Amino acid sequence: MRRTARTRAVFVSAALAILAALLTLAALVAVAGATSRPASATSATSATSATPASSPDFAAIDRFVSDELAAQAIPGAALVVTHGPDVVHVRGFGHTSAGVPVTPRTQFRLGSVSKSFTATAVLQLVDAGRVRLDAPVRTYLPNFAGDDPRGARITVRQLLNHTSGLSDQGFPEQTVPAPHSLAERVTSLRAAKLVSSPGTRFHYFNANYDVAARVVEVVGGKPFATYLRDNVFAPLRMNDTLLAYTKLIPSTAPRLSRGYALAFTRTVARPELDGFLGGDGAVVSTAADLGHWLAMQNSQGRYAGRQIVSAPSLATEHTPPTRRADLDTSYAMGWMAERPEDGQPRLTHNGVLSTYYAEQALVPGTGYGVALMFNTYNGLVPYHAITEGVLAQLEGREPAPVQPPTRLVEYVLAALTVLTLLVRCWEILRARAWARRRRTRSLWRVVPGMVWLLVPTVLLAGLPWLVGTFAGRVFTREQLFWSMVTVHLWLGVAAVTGLALLAVRVAALIRTSPPAPSSPPTSSPTSSPPPRSAPTPEAP
Repeated sequence: MRRTARTRAVFVSAALAILAALLTLAALVAVAGATSRPASATSATSATSATPASSPDFAAIDRFVSDELAAQAIPGAALVVTHGPDVVHVRGFGHTSAGVPVTPRTQFRLGSVSKSFTATAVLQLVDAGRVRLDAPVRTYLPNFAGDDPRGARITVRQLLNHTSGLSDQGFPEQTVPAPHSLAERVTSLRAAKLVSSPGTRFHYFNANYDVAARVVEVVGGKPFATYLRDNVFAPLRMNDTLLAYTKLIPSTAPRLSRGYALAFTRTVARPELDGFLGGDGAVVSTAADLGHWLAMQNSQGRYAGRQIVSAPSLATEHTPPTRRADLDTSYAMGWMAERPEDGQPRLTHNGVLSTYYAEQALVPGTGYGVALMFNTYNGLVPYHAITEGVLAQLEGREPAPVQPPTRLVEYVLAALTVLTLLVRCWEILRARAWARRRRTRSLWRVVPGMVWLLVPTVLLAGLPWLVGTFAGRVFTREQLFWSMVTVHLWLGVAAVTGLALLAVRVAALIRTSPPAPSSPPTSSPTSSPPPRSAPTPEAP
């Protein structure tokens, strides 16, 4: 019996350890581009040049990406590589949910990669003298930022650097009714509470870029989508790129296929979660078009002989705020400055939606630019490591193995789910025998073993809080479910069967409890004594 108990304890401990590792990895991947802090916040544009691979082996890069798509259970992706002003490689991999091969002109949703487009639009207006980065936002949007007197000090620069003092903790945008326009988003922020004084702390907050986009609308005199089309997409010849709010996707981007969710290595096409995306994440683009964008970003703001944004403004876009004792951030304006230990300083940003993932990177020291887009999102997939592998090969280094392979992780989770179900069913069937063995034990020895059965339920109920604590962000249960479907299914099976086993064991303990010892009957003080029998005469 003791050996069986030990075996079960080891199984529970191992399962919980694996769960903790998976949840931590998922939380970090989900916000990798938003909350990570590289070792140095120095602007990547100040890096010294290094010798790139003299002639990158693009066939090897393609094989690497193809192999990773298979290992990570990703249906489709697109890759573009630029060098200076030139697009040197572009390729599609796999297929879309419509069953057609991915090509360089296949549209993908970019998510938060859109923020760099919003920053560029603002800086164009700065170049034109129509917006000042250090002017209060209320200069352009008088109804911005509620009753907190500190809100009047928030500047346009602080919006773009995510140092406005606004955050998910002060305004959980994912849990409030979604607006229908940028103007409504600005109005809704009147209820927001600042969690720090403007300019003193970094808080990644999507709505900062919605407010910045609204500034572009008001100052530019046209809808934000139209401004981007006329002033960014058209000059860059990004003919298949547009800004499309989620609810308008079917009419504005009819070629965009649904993305995928992943569960037990199986991919399922599904619509993107409904909600509002504006300047923070609504751009739809292609690998071919992103090549033009990256070429401009690595060419002092010029493309095809035209100055899209001035070189000084582009340098500002790429440079994080000056480090201070009270402010240490590597976030520039729609880009993060990274200085990895084994590679060149770079600028990156990712975009995470429930059915798409995108990432872009610039390496000023070598002149290379890379963008990768995937038509699925799963919090357990190490997408960033795939981008790192491509960058390594462009720098003449061997790519590090991308671990763990998601397909293997999904198989392990599937096995754990089946094992959990079988073990729980077996334990339910043996609940009466379990209760008989424990009916003579004291309560304090029985209860701890039963409390363990509540752990999956507690984890499932507290998942938004756990991820929010690690990531500093607020996510809805629906967002978390679709980002980690298999983990949720495993937890769900463990929670339901755990509660069922707990109920059955409690009932079995009650049924098998020994009856209370009976005491001998006592006479009532008010009752009459029984009549005495007449003495029996003795026989003669």
